[in-house]
Amino acid sequence: DGGWGTHIEGVSTMFGTTLNYTAARLLGMRRTSVAASKGRLFMHSHGGALGAPQWAKLWLAVLGCHEWTGVNPVPPELWLLPSWFPYHPGRLWCH
Repeated sequence: DGGWGTHIEGVSTMFGTTLNYTAARLLGMRRTSVAASKGRLFMHSHGGALGAPQWAKLWLAVLGCHEWTGVNPVPPELWLLPSWFPYHPGRLWCH
């Protein structure tokens, strides 16, 4: 389907496609390459980078490819909770 998964055996996801496409372009893949064209088509058909999960938007913002206003904030006070607490940010799964 042209996209990339979160891991090599996974099905295509917006998270995997957005991050892999961005990394490939930053590393020098041409916009006109077959893989880039298929990845871009996958992203466009699933709502673009705005349709990606928050973790993808966070990394795009770190790279300067997305506005920080589009990333949902995580209250920093959550990091003060004990690590055994069920909602501690260190226990959250990213995808």
